[in-house]
Amino acid sequence: MRELLLAFSMAALSAGSARADQLSTDPPCAKECVAAVEQVFKAEDAGFEGVAYQVTWRGQKVIVEDPIRSTNLSVGEKVHFLVFKHDMTTRKDGKKLLSFMVSGAK
Repeated sequence: MRELLLAFSMAALSAGSARADQLSTDPPCAKECVAAVEQVFKAEDAGFEGVAYQVTWRGQKVIVEDPIRSTNLSVGEKVHFLVFKHDMTTRKDGKKLLSFMVSGAK
């Protein structure tokens, strides 16, 4: 049994190192921002809830997600959020991606 566990661990480590070689070595970049909520998007289904906010970031309308439903903001209130930059250019179909998520800071 010990040999099987060791073999599984070694295989997992080698698979992980092969994947790590394919990823960018640059750390993910996140910046905290604050903006006024322009529109609130809420959904509910069988007790499950979701919320997101429309804000203007650098002159562009974007959607800020609150995946753990930590806020309950109204239009005009300030939302603190993180802007994540994901550099996926090392992949075959690589792109530079942005995502926006509530930070919880107040």
